[in-house]
Amino acid sequence: MNRRYKMLLGFMKKRITEAGSDPMSEIEIMLESTWDLTMTHSVKNEVPEARAVNAFNNFFKKLNRTITSLLRNIVALAALAPELTAFSKTFRQLAGEQEAKVADIAEAGDRISLGVEDISTSTGELNQNFTAMKVDLETAMNQGKLSMAGFNEIKSQVSILVDTIQVLRENSALIGSISDTINAISDETNILSLNARIEAARGQTDGKGFKVIAEEVGLLAKQSKAATNDIKARLELLGEKIAATITAVETVEQHVAACERQILDANMSMDHVYSQFTPLSKSLDTISCATQQQAKNIKWITFNIDEIKASARHQTADVNTILTIANRVASACDGMVTDAGGFHISGHASAKAAALEMARNTDIASGKRNIREKTLMTFLDRFPFVELAYITDTEGRQVISNIYAKTLAGRKGLTKGIGSDWSGKEWFTKALSNNAPFISKVYRSSATREFCFTVSLPLRHASGNTVGVIGIDVNFRDILEI
Repeated sequence: MNRRYKMLLGFMKKRITEAGSDPMSEIEIMLESTWDLTMTHSVKNEVPEARAVNAFNNFFKKLNRTITSLLRNIVALAALAPELTAFSKTFRQLAGEQEAKVADIAEAGDRISLGVEDISTSTGELNQNFTAMKVDLETAMNQGKLSMAGFNEIKSQVSILVDTIQVLRENSALIGSISDTINAISDETNILSLNARIEAARGQTDGKGFKVIAEEVGLLAKQSKAATNDIKARLELLGEKIAATITAVETVEQHVAACERQILDANMSMDHVYSQFTPLSKSLDTISCATQQQAKNIKWITFNIDEIKASARHQTADVNTILTIANRVASACDGMVTDAGGFHISGHASAKAAALEMARNTDIASGKRNIREKTLMTFLDRFPFVELAYITDTEGRQVISNIYAKTLAGRKGLTKGIGSDWSGKEWFTKALSNNAPFISKVYRSSATREFCFTVSLPLRHASGNTVGVIGIDVNFRDILEI
């Protein structure tokens, strides 16, 4: 404490003590320990120091209101700090996911770019292949035309051959007819020779010469008939050959006609294919140009994606900065609440009064476990700012289950607490040793993660003996609203 304040308090204490009142001792104790801003110090108005004491009382009232308002804002800010931290973590996760997605998109863009380049290259090669195929098709069409001309020549020669064979066939038939005539003449000559020999036989000596002539004529007729028969046989064989040749030529003619039709169909098909090559080649050129333009567009998109990726990295860095700031704000708020919580304001008095009322209740002080727990539940319903109540014996061993406010029902991490050893905790030792209510510093509750403080005081039996300690955890934010 400042030396001048001590001197002033010493002077005021001496004067007020001489006047029969000592409020300055209370003020001095308060200033040396916890600043209990709810204290009101009474003094007689006729004493000279009354004005100073009343000034202290008014100062503490205003300070109480100011500190309470300040603590409300600090606690509200402190409540936002974890939310800001959680939001920053979530946003950082989202930023990381966005950065990863942008990286995936960039990778996909690279793959698409490579794919488009491959398509462009393949299209160019395909266009070259189509050009080569077009040349080959033109060559094939020319060969088809030449083949058609050759087949037409073959067809013409086959027609000439057919005509020649037909003439040969007709001549063979004519020769056969002549041979038949010769055979008829030979037969008549034989008959004439026979008649001549008969007549020669009748003339005997005069007919000998005629007989010789008749015999020679008969012999000649026989030879002529034999020759004619041989010619006829050969003509028949020739006719068979001619017929076979005609059949073969007709077959050749049919094959030539079929080949001619096939060549015509092939030429028509090649003409149709050739007619499709030009627009197809133009389409390939268009596709090639389009893919090249698309490749340029994708490169531009990839460049923009790289910009977005860099922005996402900066965004992640900014979020990390925000998270660091949020953690600092949370830490600073915790420190401010802890420091400002050293002032005992009206809320502390309400919490202290609630604890005193509980301690004076005979069912809580000396009842059985189930009665104590049931009674504490009714008190927690009356005092909504109390989050938790518990009782220990004089050795610091908890003898009942933790009694939680109904607003905490269903929360994870809530423990029963019965049987726990709290003998080393300040709230137990101070309450038991001072034999008076103890109010702890403000801290964050492990169950709710909100600011709270503990009020503890000894429990006494009706006989006056101390039987244990009762403790209540008070929600600091709720108590500020009282």
